[in-house]
Amino acid sequence: MSIAETLSDNWEIGIKWDRRYVEPRPRLYASMNRQGVIVLNAAAFDALKGSASFALLFDRKKRVIGVKYPTKERQYFQANDYGRDGKLKAIFARKALRQFGVEVTETLAFVDPPIEDIGGEPCLLLQLDKARILPKKK
Repeated sequence: MSIAETLSDNWEIGIKWDRRYVEPRPRLYASMNRQGVIVLNAAAFDALKGSASFALLFDRKKRVIGVKYPTKERQYFQANDYGRDGKLKAIFARKALRQFGVEVTETLAFVDPPIEDIGGEPCLLLQLDKARILPKKK
């Protein structure tokens, strides 16, 4: 007689999670370096409707840069493929940062930046006071 024949049909399943498994959503990520380049990962780019260009906004009081899907704004900044596989998008924003009076001395990382609806379009909010400073590569 085999072991399978001696076991009953009353099997119980071991539960690993307390709740039902939910597929994690892709994490939004953006960074800004001292050359004035804003880099978006694929999830952030897709959340902004995958536009070829973006409008940049700035709230001086809250120190927040908005990367917005352009509609009425006539000043666009083009999004270029970036990185080894081209999945990242780079926005060359040095001129706008200078106009806003934003000086970036080190690379800043924005992990899971919030997205708000501004003028009926999504806007990624890069909060300068909540940014993480990335260490320099050696």
